[in-house]
Amino acid sequence: MPQQIRAAIETAFIVALMVLSLWIGVCVQGWHKDSQIATMKAGWEQTVKSAGEARDAAEKRAGQAEAKERQRYADALEKYKESVDHEKAISDRTIADLRAGNDRLRVSTARAAPGSCAVSGTPAGAAGSNEASEETLAPAVAARLAERYAAYNALVDQLTLCQETVRARSAPAP
Repeated sequence: MPQQIRAAIETAFIVALMVLSLWIGVCVQGWHKDSQIATMKAGWEQTVKSAGEARDAAEKRAGQAEAKERQRYADALEKYKESVDHEKAISDRTIADLRAGNDRLRVSTARAAPGSCAVSGTPAGAAGSNEASEETLAPAVAARLAERYAAYNALVDQLTLCQETVRARSAPAP
């Protein structure tokens, strides 16, 4: 029986070693997988962090570019408003002077000489039939012409600003 006991103990010992080896293998494999999962998580977290930093940097650059563009537009608008105000002040002063008679608006005219048969539109001095002269417009007429000129000038300035705005918006940012 000692032989049988010894065989049983050896068998039990071999089975115990196999179970222990299996348990150690499972534990080691679990630890290895845990470290792989931790490494993958750390890599993913780093990727997410760097993507977030890149997004934040891009948003910051875009915000700066947008602020720069807004400032450039505001500066152009302020310059335009100053120009309009300056032109309006000059026009208003000129119109007031014309109405008050302080300034006069003169136009060149061609008048037919007395006793001649001048055709309208013949250049002044042609065949001696017309004589060139300057006439002064009445203050109200001169003021009305100056007002119209100022209005047309303002319209041209507005159209120019529109063109510049469209060009600036369609041009690539520097």
